[in-house]
Amino acid sequence: MVSLHKLSRFGLAVVGLVAIGSVSLARAGLAQAQTPDPPGLASMWDFFRREAEDRRAGDNGGPRVPGQCEITIADHQLVWNRNPAFVWTGLKTIALRQPAQAPFWEETVEAAAPDGVHRVLYSEAPLAPGSYELAFSSPLLATGIFTPFEVMDDDTYAQIATELETLEDSLAAENADVETSALARANFFADRGLASDALQALFAVAEPSPEMQQRQVEVVEMFCSDEQPEAP
Repeated sequence: MVSLHKLSRFGLAVVGLVAIGSVSLARAGLAQAQTPDPPGLASMWDFFRREAEDRRAGDNGGPRVPGQCEITIADHQLVWNRNPAFVWTGLKTIALRQPAQAPFWEETVEAAAPDGVHRVLYSEAPLAPGSYELAFSSPLLATGIFTPFEVMDDDTYAQIATELETLEDSLAAENADVETSALARANFFADRGLASDALQALFAVAEPSPEMQQRQVEVVEMFCSDEQPEAP
């Protein structure tokens, strides 16, 4: 069980989201040195906005615990990644289980991140295809919060893995930097309607630039507040 601040060992490090309250400062800094948006960013952002709106319309399975917001996993979502990364706010203990079974993995975030966003990687044996529940719990709750999701079947997984490998080869041939590659992967998954995997790719940057920090902050705002940020 490995928390996301240790992910450099697994090639999926995630650090340094600025506090949500500092979005205006980040935007001011970007206004001074705006760089062109990568191809596909606008359509990916539209996809995230629709996903956030759909989650709110469905109430994400019921009333939230104050401050609780699941970002990379939502109710009944289909997931490609067999070792998913979980990004959320709120309760500090999460677990994985098959429906109505005892948890087979659990992780507690020991200290609150400065921005209040928790990040944990599931780094145990890859998940097999099928149904799972992500459980959030606290000693103060009479029962946990359970978010069901589905790991896709082997054939579809393999097809997407092959397509992703082609993208990776193209990025390598172009000497794409880390953030360009992360955005390309996020757009790849967004094009296939895989919100969880797209969001994981967006957060999977070891040392995010101010521009990437802003994008991550805006995503947290998009999914965890009632007000929507402007499209980049």
